[in-house]
Amino acid sequence: NIDIMKQELKQLNSLKKENKSINDKYEKLKKENKSLSSSIRDMKGKSKNDKSNKLQKVIDELQKQNVALTKQLTTEVTNAKKMENHVHAKENEIAVLKEDIEQYKGQIVSVMDLQKE
Repeated sequence: NIDIMKQELKQLNSLKKENKSINDKYEKLKKENKSLSSSIRDMKGKSKNDKSNKLQKVIDELQKQNVALTKQLTTEVTNAKKMENHVHAKENEIAVLKEDIEQYKGQIVSVMDLQKE
């Protein structure tokens, strides 16, 4: 009877050790799982932040390009207006010169008529 009880006690102690070992492994795995979950959350957060930062950099770059292109466009529009004003001035000069030519032609015709007389 006592031998049976000793054996059962040994088995019980052995089972307790196994149970403790299993519990220790479970707690260890639980901690690792928390750590991994935390790491994954951090990575997801970083991933979102990285994507957000990259997107913000692209937006900033596009805004810089937009500003540069707007300045360039403004400069080109200003130059085009200057050129247009220059062309109008030259057209006015040409119109005045044509009028002068017509007046000189009239004067030449008058002089020639006077010489014929």
